[in-house]
Amino acid sequence: MVALAYEMALPDENGRFRSFTFHAEKEEPRGLFRDVVRQLFIAVTMDGDAVKHAAGDLADIDRFQIPPRIRRALVEFMEPEGVAVRAGGR
Repeated sequence: MVALAYEMALPDENGRFRSFTFHAEKEEPRGLFRDVVRQLFIAVTMDGDAVKHAAGDLADIDRFQIPPRIRRALVEFMEPEGVAVRAGGR
């Protein structure tokens, strides 16, 4: 994910493309007395103010601390055709 976002940002000579990676954690019950913390990631490549590529745990976007402008762009990116089709999300 991160490598894809980074590689997609490299060819731009004007500095228009930017790549970001966000990290969060999610507790999941496992076994009788244990909780497991699962690591969540989202990688985003933006073209100006629009999301060009996004991958990762997009279904859990509410668990991430993402700047409002990037969050709005991600939500707009996911709405029209769905996460799995355009973002390669899980």
